[in-house]
Amino acid sequence: MRENWKWIKAYWVKVIFITLGVILALIVPPLVVHWMFKTPAKTPFFENTWGPGDLITYIAGFEAFAGTVFLGITAVKQNKRNIDINDRLLRVEETSSKFQRYPNYRVTKCFIEQTSIRKIQDLSIVIFFNNKLTKEQICSPECIDLQFHRFLFNIENISDFNVTLSMISLTLISLPEANIEVDYNTIALVNIDQYFTLAAKQELPLSFMIYDTDLKEQPSHQVNMKLLVKNNLNEEFILSLRFVLQVTEKTNIFKLISEQISHV
Repeated sequence: MRENWKWIKAYWVKVIFITLGVILALIVPPLVVHWMFKTPAKTPFFENTWGPGDLITYIAGFEAFAGTVFLGITAVKQNKRNIDINDRLLRVEETSSKFQRYPNYRVTKCFIEQTSIRKIQDLSIVIFFNNKLTKEQICSPECIDLQFHRFLFNIENISDFNVTLSMISLTLISLPEANIEVDYNTIALVNIDQYFTLAAKQELPLSFMIYDTDLKEQPSHQVNMKLLVKNNLNEEFILSLRFVLQVTEKTNIFKLISEQISHV
């Protein structure tokens, strides 16, 4: 009862109009019919040939017809509104389902170390080298003790499902003139799979090597990395990471500046 009273107070203007309409529909037609049959016709054309009951029945039928049309229009509008709501809910559900299938990740623990091939050649890690260098050249006696910087970071899978990662490309771009661009290839110093399966909440350590001669060309550099990521439904996504790095005698900077994932 309280809910009804609140609705009446909120829409009192509509309530008044509806009440007046009902009163007019129920009371006015019989009064008009009664007045018409009690008033003598001034011309033969207006003399009654129907009975009062016939006229009342006709008016009642017309009011029923008008009510049916009104209810039909209301039902059509309501159905259209329901269809629009269902379409919106379906689009929301499809969008939600799509984003639920997107792999979620987090890049953590970016740091730099200076090392050599000799120090890491027995580690079960995948490393990215300048594509002009072969594995034989990298592990040759002339190169094995060369000093270079190793840039390390972790990718953590924060999805609720397993994902598979593999490298597509990695490019070093020297800034600000960007007159040097070096592509890097994946090289495994030991026999390990270059496709990584990450369980939920698991981290994958990645690293790439840049020789000091490349770093000395410019004080600042940008690294663009693209990874192919597959979810548990084998849908493919491209993960693009952009790092900025600066290695000088006074500063060592290596940080993620942008990231983007897109459906293939």
